[in-house]
Amino acid sequence: MAFPRLSRLLSTLWKPLRRGGSATGRSVATFLRAGWPGLALGSLGATLGFAGYMGAFLRTGLWRPLDVVAALGLAALAVSLTALLMLLLRLMFCRWSPRFLAWGLGAFLCGAGSVAGMGGGVGFQMVATLALLLGGLGLGLTVALRRKLHLGYRIAGGVLLVAALVGSLALVRWLRSPGQDPNLATQVAAIGPAVPPLDLPDPGQRGPYPVQSLTYGSGTDQRRPEYGAAVAFRSAAVDASPFLKSHKGWKEKVRRWYWGFGKEAFPLNGRVWHPAGPGPFPLVLCVHGNHTAQDFSDPGYAYLGEHLASRGFVFVSVDENFLNGSWEGGIARENAVRGWLLLKHLEAWRQWNGQPGHPFQGKVDLDRVALIGHSRGGEAVAIAAAYNRLARWPEDGTQAFRFGFGIRAVVAIAPIDGQYETSDVPTPVRDVDYLVLQGSHDADVSFFAGQRTYRRVAFTDGQPRFKAAL
Repeated sequence: MAFPRLSRLLSTLWKPLRRGGSATGRSVATFLRAGWPGLALGSLGATLGFAGYMGAFLRTGLWRPLDVVAALGLAALAVSLTALLMLLLRLMFCRWSPRFLAWGLGAFLCGAGSVAGMGGGVGFQMVATLALLLGGLGLGLTVALRRKLHLGYRIAGGVLLVAALVGSLALVRWLRSPGQDPNLATQVAAIGPAVPPLDLPDPGQRGPYPVQSLTYGSGTDQRRPEYGAAVAFRSAAVDASPFLKSHKGWKEKVRRWYWGFGKEAFPLNGRVWHPAGPGPFPLVLCVHGNHTAQDFSDPGYAYLGEHLASRGFVFVSVDENFLNGSWEGGIARENAVRGWLLLKHLEAWRQWNGQPGHPFQGKVDLDRVALIGHSRGGEAVAIAAAYNRLARWPEDGTQAFRFGFGIRAVVAIAPIDGQYETSDVPTPVRDVDYLVLQGSHDADVSFFAGQRTYRRVAFTDGQPRFKAAL
């Protein structure tokens, strides 16, 4: 009984709209009926154009044109299904302009539904603006070219066409402009006494050592050739399955198919910049943060690796991209594994350092180790420093730790904090020098989360240490 009552109620509410109502209402209805093909094509074009644009940024890692085609296909399917839904709703509730409802509103709603790709209000505003402008262009052009219509309608269509065209040009101009940040405009320079320069060498200058580079890894990586046949030497895979028991089902199978390995055989991949010389040199491990798994970011630390290698450090940019989120979803509570993997890299370096005939035999000082991490990597380095002091994994005492490396420094760049905790206890950081940096324009971490870790850093061994937050 509820459905017929709802149908009668909606029919009563929409009765003026269905019959055209006043003369103004009938004129508007005639105008929309005449121009619905243009409105449909314009709004459909906005939806498909936006879907194609977003498809170019899917980065599934398969093939960029395939990503675009897939996005267009999904958008076309969504528009068709929404159009069918609109027609069904029209048949049930009203008789006014079914094609306008089906294609115009259908395309607009599907376009608005794609805001998840851009996130929040910005995506909705962009799609809505595109749909209105291109829909207005199509509607105005269609009505203006209909010779059988009254001249007044055609003039109105021409006015709408010009207005939509001006709006479209304004949108293009706005998108091409560099924009401005109101937060930057309100910053006031600090006023205070000039700081006298230190009588010390400039650490930003390149050091005296010639720099060499190489990669190590599984040697069989099917997505990263630098960690495939191009490796200088191979590293053994590690079993992370005890730490990722909840990672299973179709998502785990998709990742296994894409990467060519599962959680029981995570590779130890790294890019190395090292000074030419006998050593031993301090070892620095740097790890990236979370982003699209197929958008590899470990090469982005080359400038830092070359600089530190020239000043006498062995620098490794660690590849953990296979732990990042992707189009099929992310891995839950993976930050513990990010930190654990850093320690497994150190285990490999301990083996190579003592292996006769290895290129790095005796060249690394494992009593002088620094860890650097960005974003989730910034939390991972704190986790690694905490695990380094433990004999067993806190969440499962059967998992023994045999690390005990000389980690002296931890550097976190725009880190997150608290995405991983053991028994809801924040990760403790003890007896290491700690530096945390937070930029004002980090794309993801918009608050100083690293200050939480900074407050927890404790010195208990009586050694001269420091912590700093910038």
